[in-house]
Amino acid sequence: GQNPDGSFTTGLIEDGVFAEPGMPDAMKALHEKINQYGQVLMSPDIQGATQVNDGEVSVTLLTKIHNGNRYIFAMGDGNAGYREGQTVNATIEIAEAPSGSVNVIVDGENRSLVMINGVFEDVFDPYELHVYIIGQ
Repeated sequence: GQNPDGSFTTGLIEDGVFAEPGMPDAMKALHEKINQYGQVLMSPDIQGATQVNDGEVSVTLLTKIHNGNRYIFAMGDGNAGYREGQTVNATIEIAEAPSGSVNVIVDGENRSLVMINGVFEDVFDPYELHVYIIGQ
């Protein structure tokens, strides 16, 4: 309806995503990560990272190369059936990766993973973001 000041109110939450449980915290964490990786994120996207997982939601990947390192931004998603997301075990495959065993840094998490012949695995809680760094 129309408000006294002439504006209209629909009764809908304009930023409905913030009404989802856990979403404000996830978006705040994502915003902080984006600020931290500004220069990396401004580099061109590269193709070649894919994922499969054991759940009903996907893991979205964005791959960049900056200062000789490959950065993979990976975030667990939700969907209509899993609006609050889902914990999944994901297998990530990197095209044109070095053969053999390679260390993958999980930035900001004080841990690393082993990538073997371009493949590594990790766990994603609902809407969790991991940033992987692979040296060239």
